[in-house]
Amino acid sequence: MAHASPITPSMVSGIFCGDAMCEVEAAKALLRFGGLNKTWMEQFRALQKFNERNGHCRVPYVYPADPSLGIWVHIQRRNQKERLLSDDQKQSLDELGFSWKMSTTWMEHFHELLLFKQKNGHCRVPYRCKENLSLGRWVDTQRQEKKKQRLSEHKEQLLNGLDFEWRAHSKTWTEQFLSLQQFKQEHGDCRVPHNYKADPSLGVWVANQRREKKKRVIPEDRERKLNELSFEWSPNVKKSRKKIADNKQDNTT
Repeated sequence: MAHASPITPSMVSGIFCGDAMCEVEAAKALLRFGGLNKTWMEQFRALQKFNERNGHCRVPYVYPADPSLGIWVHIQRRNQKERLLSDDQKQSLDELGFSWKMSTTWMEHFHELLLFKQKNGHCRVPYRCKENLSLGRWVDTQRQEKKKQRLSEHKEQLLNGLDFEWRAHSKTWTEQFLSLQQFKQEHGDCRVPHNYKADPSLGVWVANQRREKKKRVIPEDRERKLNELSFEWSPNVKKSRKKIADNKQDNTT
């Protein structure tokens, strides 16, 4: 059985070399090896030392002095959110004054996207991704920033290194169908407004399904799946918009 290799200086330097492709490869190395050669207690002791030197536990995600520590700290927050931390581990971190809520940086989202690609083989994160809702929104934001020419060249190169797909409508039919399933779970029906702000591409996709049905060009298996979801081919759009507004009102009260 192969053992995890330790983090080497070349892996670390890649994160800060200024070259996008170099950073992508270094990020992959850190995610593959980072922290696997250290136990939870070893990382905790490293965090204690960091706290003694700096007076807090807010380790940057990209931390040159100890790259695996930044990743490990991020994982503890995620594990706590998913209730994967033991009571003893949480208590130890609480006693150290651990900060459980911190804003996610661009690089943290980038590494979450890298993890997503390693698991799924692509970067087409659904806008309403159940596993990581903020990642789906972040991916959509990157497309919007590039479209408005506000995305830095360096960030664009990093994303290109992951074969990032810049066109939102590159989502597969199945991915949109899964988004529609989630919409129905939240709203009780499939009447997605055409200008649905929470997921613009879903509203357009739903309208396209009705158009294909009307023209009799929709494949039978897709029509069957939509029918099984109680898809309404001629919905009351006004009622749908009102229901979504009512749901938003309920969530604010």
